[in-house]
Amino acid sequence: MPVVVASSPALWTDPAEASRSGFSDEREYDAYTVVGHQADLDGVAVRIDCGTGDPFYRDVQDYVGGFPDGAGVTSTFEPGAHDAAYWRRMLPAQLAFLGQRLPGAPEEPGV
Repeated sequence: MPVVVASSPALWTDPAEASRSGFSDEREYDAYTVVGHQADLDGVAVRIDCGTGDPFYRDVQDYVGGFPDGAGVTSTFEPGAHDAAYWRRMLPAQLAFLGQRLPGAPEEPGV
C-alpha cells in the first residue's frame, strides 16, 4: 500500500490568502492545490501532523476534515509550532507509521 506522511504542511484553503511564493495567482492555486482533492488519496495510508501553534493549523484541520468518511487518515494536532523542534518530536512516530506499512513489515511494532 502506498504511504505518505506530511508534517506541518503549508496549506491554504483560501486561494486569495495563498502564498505568492507558492502560487503565482489564484488560477495557479486552483490548478495545483491539494485542497478538495483528498479523495485522490484513496488507497494511500496518510498521516498528517500539525502543531496547534502552527500558522497553518486551521487550514490543515480543514484539509484533514475533507477526507471521505472511512478514509482512515491518521492525524495529530498537539502543541507545537512550524519549526524544527516540533518536526524532530514528531519524527519517531512518523517513521514508525512508515515502517509499519513497508512490504513485509510486521503488523505491530515488536512483532
